Amino acid sequence: MLRVIAMENWGLIICRQKILVYNEHLLGERDKQSVTDVLSHELAHMWFGDLVTMEWWNDLWLNEGFATLMSFKASCAVENSTSRNRQLFFENSARAMRQDQFVRETHPLSSRLDSKRGELYMFSRITYSKAAAVLQMVEEAVGEDVFRDGLRRFLNRYAYGNANRDDLLNSLNEVVEIERREAFSNVNFSLFEFMDSWVYQLGFPLVELERETGSSKIYAKQRFFKMDQLTTDFDHYRWKIPIFTKNSSHETS
Repeated sequence: MLRVIAMENWGLIICRQKILVYNEHLLGERDKQSVTDVLSHELAHMWFGDLVTMEWWNDLWLNEGFATLMSFKASCAVENSTSRNRQLFFENSARAMRQDQFVRETHPLSSRLDSKRGELYMFSRITYSKAAAVLQMVEEAVGEDVFRDGLRRFLNRYAYGNANRDDLLNSLNEVVEIERREAFSNVNFSLFEFMDSWVYQLGFPLVELERETGSSKIYAKQRFFKMDQLTTDFDHYRWKIPIFTKNSSHETS
């Protein structure tokens, strides 16, 4: 009996029968979407997890985050629907935030692991859903083409081997520096600082924007969002958040 829904063995994906077999007369549209999501997730692991494997369990989010994100893209391609992408993004983000808002139940994407118990602890919504949401935020910040070129470098460079968070960011940063977005031309953008604030800190920020009356100036402030109000240990956390604006002339800054 397979203990998990599916498993991405190298070259041989195994899964439960109900995931592989879809009967339109017995199952609904949501079941059909689940089949697509699970199979595309396991196929994505052929690259993220099998072709390139994390060096240690603290970077498990590289495997599962990318597999989750790429399964979104594959599902959208199969269903030929951009609305499916938006649905997956919001559902995925909501899953991550439901756990991440409780300090006692969450953990950073990457943390020190010294035991088998710690390894099992990392198989959570944070490792899957939050990692995918953060990676999608990186893609939006640097641009889809830059993101894809960076991943291509990463996979080619570390094929049939192991890699860690620095290896990924170095590959992405090389392309970011070559094809730097116009929006970053006047700012000191560091992909490493940006990612570190999301990878090594638990939780997420609540961002509030306020526009100055009679002016085009917008002020942004953030604070650590939590449902356990008695916990103050992490109130000093701050995140690097790329914020883009577009004016009436469609100019982005």
